[in-house]
Amino acid sequence: MNQKVVRSYKIVTRLISPFCIVLFAMVAYDLTMPATETDEGVVTGKTKSRRKRGYDYSVQGQGRYRYDEQIGSSIYDRIEIGDTINVSLSRFFKEWKSLEVSRNGKVIARTYGSDLYYMAIFGVLFLLTGLAFL
Repeated sequence: MNQKVVRSYKIVTRLISPFCIVLFAMVAYDLTMPATETDEGVVTGKTKSRRKRGYDYSVQGQGRYRYDEQIGSSIYDRIEIGDTINVSLSRFFKEWKSLEVSRNGKVIARTYGSDLYYMAIFGVLFLLTGLAFL
């Protein structure tokens, strides 16, 4: 193999490695530490989509941020458009850590963010990629 190509590959991979390790650290922090920010908003819509293995349920909301998150069927049935949502958000990636839905000041549903599982998978991938490039 060409020496110049090998040298370029080593330089690029050594530049990528610290970036992957930093991303892993950010994901790990978001997953393990309590929420650092909360947002209050309103349910603006809800969606039920047919899939091969049943249905996917999601709720849309608007506060400081716009939300579109998957939820369970039991919560989907209780939520109505116009309900108030209180969302606790992770520090870096602003992912739902938890969701509280209230109507007329009374909490009617609580759940945790489904994207946290995906964050964990990406965190492990970043760690493995960073270690592979070291």
